[in-house]
Amino acid sequence: MRARMHLILVGAACLVVLLIPATAQANPGDLYVGDTGAHAVIKISHKTGKQRIVASGHHLSDPDSGAFAGKHKLFITDYGAFGGDGAVFRVNTKTGHVGTVSKDPRFKGPTDLAIAPDGKLDVVDPFAGTDLLGAIFKVNPQSGATSVLSEDQHFNGGPLGIAVLPNEKLLVADQEAGPGGSGALLRVNPTTGHQTFVTKGGHLADPYGLTLAPNGKTAFLADEGNDSIVRVKVDSGAQKVVAHGGKLDFPTDVALGLDGKLYVVNDATNPTVLRIDRSTGHQKVFASGHKLVFPEGITVQPRS
Repeated sequence: MRARMHLILVGAACLVVLLIPATAQANPGDLYVGDTGAHAVIKISHKTGKQRIVASGHHLSDPDSGAFAGKHKLFITDYGAFGGDGAVFRVNTKTGHVGTVSKDPRFKGPTDLAIAPDGKLDVVDPFAGTDLLGAIFKVNPQSGATSVLSEDQHFNGGPLGIAVLPNEKLLVADQEAGPGGSGALLRVNPTTGHQTFVTKGGHLADPYGLTLAPNGKTAFLADEGNDSIVRVKVDSGAQKVVAHGGKLDFPTDVALGLDGKLYVVNDATNPTVLRIDRSTGHQKVFASGHKLVFPEGITVQPRS
């Protein structure tokens, strides 16, 4: 009898263990992809390349790119949410909970955001603004209060990627602000919203997403028009093609991994995440297919 009871208790204990829900670990260096085809945020292990959907539903329609504000707190843009005007969401990457931060009626399709030193969100929208040529919004992540920081000026219907420099100024990639509708990288004053060119034209045809080196002196842009990754020196505007062609096929975003490699999403016929050596330009497929349907944005889990 004692033996039977012992087996029953052991079996029950095992069952309890099995019923405890698994929680997602926050592993620095892991990749988080906004996939507009899967209508979800997908986590990709930086060690194994294994994919897992961490968030879907709750009005997620076309999640794009974003930034982390804590261990499990990911702010992400969605350009198709709420009937197509877009929104900014807060995603708990541990529980999968999705909350709406802002769905301001002035949004027309936000595609990226950066977190300012004061904790506010700088959100770029290529279709907003008085003349619908693009705008940057300032969003309070606690209250959702949203205001226009910068609009139109040099924007030309294509500001898609955004980053914050160490001096708190903003960098914005615009697909059509250069000569003849070519691409450009602009610097935006975070107080006045005034825009100036860092560089335009040249190797930039249709830049979409961008990322910064840790020192803030170098930007890397994913250019879907030239199927390339372009390096830009922020001070001088000097351009250099880091990688071109090969496995690059309509790249829409790029992130700098904790390993120093560039991670690029292709959203064309073969949805992939590429790992690119920023010194040699060597390309390797890091993840493909499976959960990936139409990836557009990519964000790296920081160290803290």
